Parts: sequence; C-alpha cells; structure tokens
Amino acid sequence: MDIDAVDSYLGKLQILLENNMLKRFWLVLISALLILPACEEELGPEGPEPETFSVSAVSVPSLLNLGSPRFYTISYEVTHPEGLSVISGVSLNVLASDMTTVLATLELFDDGGNTNPDAQDVIAGDGVYTNRLFSDPQVFSAGDVFIRATATANGEQISSQVANAAAVENSAPVITNAVLPDSLRSGQSAQLSVEVTDPDELSNINFVEVQLQSLSGSTLRTLSLALQAGGTSTTGTFSGTMDSSFAAERQGDFQLAYQAEDLVGALSNVISGPIFLENLAPFLTNVQLADTVQLPATGQDTLVVRVKVNDPQGISDLEKVEVTIQRVGGTPTVIEMFDNGDFIGTRDEVAGDGIYSRGLVLSQSSTAGKFFFTFEGSDKVTNVSAAVVDSLVILP
Repeated sequence: MDIDAVDSYLGKLQILLENNMLKRFWLVLISALLILPACEEELGPEGPEPETFSVSAVSVPSLLNLGSPRFYTISYEVTHPEGLSVISGVSLNVLASDMTTVLATLELFDDGGNTNPDAQDVIAGDGVYTNRLFSDPQVFSAGDVFIRATATANGEQISSQVANAAAVENSAPVITNAVLPDSLRSGQSAQLSVEVTDPDELSNINFVEVQLQSLSGSTLRTLSLALQAGGTSTTGTFSGTMDSSFAAERQGDFQLAYQAEDLVGALSNVISGPIFLENLAPFLTNVQLADTVQLPATGQDTLVVRVKVNDPQGISDLEKVEVTIQRVGGTPTVIEMFDNGDFIGTRDEVAGDGIYSRGLVLSQSSTAGKFFFTFEGSDKVTNVSAAVVDSLVILP
C-alpha cells in the first residue's frame, strides 16, 4: 500500500448518521460513498369477511337539476359474507313521491370502468357499485323523488334505505368579463377576477373557481374565488390571488380556466386562456458550520451542519439539498440534508421551515485537517442553486 493510500486510510473522518428508529450509527467515510440501508414495509393481514349481506349509500345526490340537465354519480357499497363473487347484480330505482311509481331504473357496476366506461366506476372489485343518473326533464318532474338500490346474491335480494332527492327547475350561472393574466413570474403573484351572473340569485352559487390546467386540459391546481362587496342580487365579482406556489413542481405553458357551480350542481360556461409559469432555482443562505472543532479525547462529539434554503415557488418546490464534504487533498463525499424535524435522526429541529440539517459525529480517530463543505439545492423541475462553500478545520 503506497503512502497516499496509508494516509487516506488512517486519516478518515468518521461521519455517523443517527437513526431515530433503530438507535444506530452508520459510519460514513469522506473517502467513500455513503451507503444507505434498504427498508421494507410489512403488510398486515386482510380484514375479515363481512358478517351480513348489506347495501349502503356512498354517494347519492340530494338535488336533481331539471333546468340544466346533467349527470349525477351514484354509488352504493355492497357486502356479503361469501364475498363479492356471489353478487349477481345491483340496480337502482328512482321512485316518484308515491314511493311506488318507478321513474327510472339504472344498473350499477363495480368494474373499474373496464366493461362499462360510461358508468365511471373507479376501482374494480372494491364492492362499490357505480353509475351516472341523468336529470332528464322528460323523465322527472319538479318535486321530491326517492332513490333506492337493490342487490341480488344467491337468489336473495336486499335493498338500501331510501334516499330523498329534490328535482328542481334551475338556471345555470354564467361567467363574463374574466381577467386572465398571461404569465406568472417567479416569486410574484397575479390577481384574478371574474363576473358571475346567476338568474336564481348569487346566494345560489356554490363556488366560483379557477383551475390551473395542463395544455391537454387536466387539472393541476384549483383556487376558489371570493365574492367581493357590491354588485346586485344576481350579478357579482369574484376574485382571488394566484401566488408563485402555483408554479411549484412545474414551469412553462399552461392554461387557466374559470367555472362556477350552483347549489343544484349546475355548471357555468368555461372561460379559459393561456398562462406561462416561470420557475427559478432555489438559493441558499445562512450556513451554520463551526470554523474549528477539537477532536474528542475519548468518545464521540456531534457536529451539526445547517443551511437555510429558499425557493421562489415555495418549499414544496424543493427536491433535494446536499452537502459535498472534501478534505484538502482527499476524495469528496456527498451527503443529503433534511428538513424533516427529526432531531435524533438528522439533527433537524423544525420540519418545513426551510432549514436543512445533518448531524456528523466525530471520534478520536477522525482526521485532523481542513475540510470544505459545498452546499447545493435542487428543485422539482431540475433547477440547481448556486453553490455555497464554507470550511471547517478539525484540530487534533
């Protein structure tokens, strides 16, 4: 072994990572790569089969809008002691106010949308049977209707409790005069506003919202807008502020879409427009690192390293913070830092405050000398901060 190898071997800085669960220390050498142990998750036993054959409501509308007809999702959960394989069918009846006349019949499905996509069942085989009911004014009249589901298994039928819904004549709200900013710059905010008219009065409005959408139309983020003072009983202005956190985890071209819904579930028209989201790199400040430390004569000492990390899009945009430690003339080692509030494991004090920490343990055999600490942070769109460098001298 040559002299450089001997020096490297004898002069290793021991960095032990403290584990909160196992109370162990892992040795990390400046001249070697950090090795993390794998962890496994053990699944518990499945729950017992249900003791009864039952049908219970999961999602049933309380209002059916005849003025602006639409589809309403209806779901019922079915259980049976012998499992779902014995369920031969689940159906839904909508009854008139006399509780006898059947106005509509609907079959419910638990196929995850694979066989009957229009039913929009979400998970196949979970015991939740779903379909959509259309509030057709040619089928329903204004007034009370009653909804009941019935399941069949092994020749036996069982029905749910009856749910009451009100069929009502209702006009959908209308959106006009929307303010659509064309960009949201990093670290800034944008003011949003829209005028809404509801012929059934503004008190009938359930919500007015703006959606941040991908160019394909999928919703990424939603902001509810608040009614401002003034206006009339049927027309008002709703507004809100879109801050830079809307650009967390994303950058580039997107679109904004305004829509309102009333208490009956009637949806307004949609007004949309393009918006560019700017996402800039995080930046690091306030490194907490001692200038010098003395090696312990016996036992171990913990050296705490911290750095403040800021991101113009908020801390949810941060992906990783790392520190590279290198002894003069030695090999660099990269160590991840954490903002998890796990003081025992990482020496971090408060989760989510933007201060990233790591505890490094020195022993009497650690190397004396000068070490450089290079801090860097990256975000979820691969922006990397400017490096911040500090140094530490370890005295023998």
